[in-house]
Amino acid sequence: MPLTADKPNPRTARESRLAWPVLVLVIGLLLTAVAGWLVHEQGKGSDAVRFQRLSEVVRSTVSERLERIEEALHCGAGAWFAASQSVERGEWAVFARSMEPSLRRGVLGFGYAERVHRRICRPI
Repeated sequence: MPLTADKPNPRTARESRLAWPVLVLVIGLLLTAVAGWLVHEQGKGSDAVRFQRLSEVVRSTVSERLERIEEALHCGAGAWFAASQSVERGEWAVFARSMEPSLRRGVLGFGYAERVHRRICRPI
């Protein structure tokens, strides 16, 4: 029996009832995906800015500590070597102990290496 215009097709009526909810679901999922992507991109940007700021703080802190240590060593050791003809082990130990308070943070130790000219050394 052929379908006529005055009788609605039951299959078409069921499909039209499902079309709107499916369309709303698809649009909602697309909007959710776009919103999630935007939040992710914004998070990446703010993480990069935060990382740059924290790395600059760490760099400047380390640089300041090393400059203080370098200044203490140059001032103390430079003056001591300029005033002394030779460096003896006991004198070095006294000097090292006297420098300890100014080098307390960040220095594990320091030492003295005497310069030896090449002509004095024997070949190995």
